[in-house]
Amino acid sequence: MTYKWNSADAETYAKAFSNLICGEYFKNQQTISGGEILKITEIKQLNLLVIRNLFEKWQEESSRLKSPYFDFEQEEVKTALEEFMNTLSRFISVRRDKFESLLAQSVKDTLQLCSDTQGFFDNLMRNLPEFKLTPEWIEANKKYFHVNKGLLDQLETKLNGSTIFANQGIEYLEAMFSNYVADDASEILEDLNGILRLNGSNSGVKKSFFDEAFEEATAPKKALQPTLEKPEIATRVVQQTPVAIPSPVRKETASINNEPQSLNDKLTGSNSTLNDKVVDTGNSLLDAHNKSRISSLKNGVSLNQRFLFINTLFNGDQQSYARSMETLDVFGTLGEARSYIVNQVAIDHKWDNKSAEAEEFYALVERKFS
Repeated sequence: MTYKWNSADAETYAKAFSNLICGEYFKNQQTISGGEILKITEIKQLNLLVIRNLFEKWQEESSRLKSPYFDFEQEEVKTALEEFMNTLSRFISVRRDKFESLLAQSVKDTLQLCSDTQGFFDNLMRNLPEFKLTPEWIEANKKYFHVNKGLLDQLETKLNGSTIFANQGIEYLEAMFSNYVADDASEILEDLNGILRLNGSNSGVKKSFFDEAFEEATAPKKALQPTLEKPEIATRVVQQTPVAIPSPVRKETASINNEPQSLNDKLTGSNSTLNDKVVDTGNSLLDAHNKSRISSLKNGVSLNQRFLFINTLFNGDQQSYARSMETLDVFGTLGEARSYIVNQVAIDHKWDNKSAEAEEFYALVERKFS
């Protein structure tokens, strides 16, 4: 049986996911900045595609500045325009209505990248600027892919510095897919499923092999061993509106080694901005954020952590979670805070203090008093 991508289901899920995330993030904020977009979720591939889609919007805005009445090819004009756009990209501020649609598109892109890899890259080819595939375009886009980046590497090798039309790029991709095994994206789907359930059906129809395989791939992980640092784990919020997604083909996951840069890195070569800051070879922005000191537990917790703690440590009780965080913020020492957690919070909510979720909570408290 050949699985056919259901774009309607993906769109429904993407809108519900985006509404959930934005509903939480924009409770107390009017806009979101570029730095916050980089860590809006703990799903790195999704965050990268949000930045990529924002970059494309930024490119569109840049092209609109051109006019038939002025010579935009003059070096002085080009340099001034590049500097202006670089500066502008450091002051990203997106309101909820615009960001919600941007996030929804990125979620849909992530689902297709993970479950219909060939269709995803075909769409990229069909939407190339001026319908041309260039080495510059490949270089500028590679850093946005945490999985299946190998396809762009192969295309770059195939081009060997030349420029081709998009239809030829599609032919190259088709030939590549005859031998290509897509990267294992089950962890990404599992993390999405942890925030908003992907699978499940209310129909009486017997499940297909693909549905069963996906459910197995997204089964809850076993508890991780305690660590001092904050672990990368999927949140466990389960919502309504289930959407069936197929099982991805398995392979070792590709990685990105590009240095994070700004929104105009490959076009300008001038001062770095947000597009240059997407990926870090060592300590990423997210890693640094996870280890830095926080002044308030209530405000220092990330959106994903909030979902995680409420639903796994506080049994879905948001008020109890809020009261505990406010109480912890009052203490003056780490010892007092840990004593309160161990002797009251953990007992009241029957914590497994060796669970990954509890260890993550303790690590967050330590950051408060470090």
